[in-house]
Amino acid sequence: MCAKPLVLPALDTTRRPGDEEEDERRGQSQELQRQNHKSRTDLQLSRLKVELEEKLFGQQLARHAILKAVTGFLNHENSEKPLVLSFHGWSGTGKNYVTKMIAKHLYKKGMRSSFVHHFIATIHFLHAGSSALYKVSTNPLPSLDLLLDLCWEVCGHHQVSCRLSVPL
Repeated sequence: MCAKPLVLPALDTTRRPGDEEEDERRGQSQELQRQNHKSRTDLQLSRLKVELEEKLFGQQLARHAILKAVTGFLNHENSEKPLVLSFHGWSGTGKNYVTKMIAKHLYKKGMRSSFVHHFIATIHFLHAGSSALYKVSTNPLPSLDLLLDLCWEVCGHHQVSCRLSVPL
């Protein structure tokens, strides 16, 4: 007994009455999504601005730079790059404080969001002398010069046999 072949109907691309209305509804829906995104973005920015003005003292340049960076990031809908902010300064200048404010206004989970990566040098990079090692561990394909520098740092001389496996 032979099985009958499965015959699928051809894709019908002819326009039918009512297709124009469907296209119009789809266009309106996309426009509403853009407007919702814009209003949500404006709300996030205004709340962040108010909180920075009320709670961050003596850091007017930082406040301006932060708002400019976050505004540019939020207004660019199809950005493939993440927003990266690097704060530097002495203890007590508000680096972590500002980071928490930004995360709170950009993401529902705030600092617990999977989109927030918070690095603190004294915690995540304990040994200043191991900077070459940190570079190797964060770069899957380190340069030969970097590897030689690492060997020199670890062993103290160039006459060393370093055996490192680097994925290709």
